[in-house]
Amino acid sequence: MGAFVAGLEADIDWQGLKGSSSSGFCTSLATSAPGGVAGPAAGLSCQTQSDWLGTVRGRLGFAVEHFLFFGTGGLAFGGIQTGLTNFPLVGANGQLGWTAGAGVEVDLTDWLAAKVEYLYVNLVTVT
Repeated sequence: MGAFVAGLEADIDWQGLKGSSSSGFCTSLATSAPGGVAGPAAGLSCQTQSDWLGTVRGRLGFAVEHFLFFGTGGLAFGGIQTGLTNFPLVGANGQLGWTAGAGVEVDLTDWLAAKVEYLYVNLVTVT
């Protein structure tokens, strides 16, 4: 469409994200855990883990010479698990959410391009 470009893009990525927190919520949750011990005293904390993330997005952009400046947005999905340390992680392996971002793509040859892209991903809250 002249210098304007529209398209679809899908991707899936492996990630090894892990995190933990010993917030007040985790302390109160650990107090109600089997045995009724306080979180920090028992070494308990909240933990979260994600092994994969995928997106399906629309892309709208504007081409200038060999560069494409674009915005993107659509659906995001990923595997999120939560729990307390020393207890099994629980959670669905397909949390849905949304993603949005922007980037620039440059033609290196007639058949090869490279891009730099920022994506913000917001998956549903896991409780």
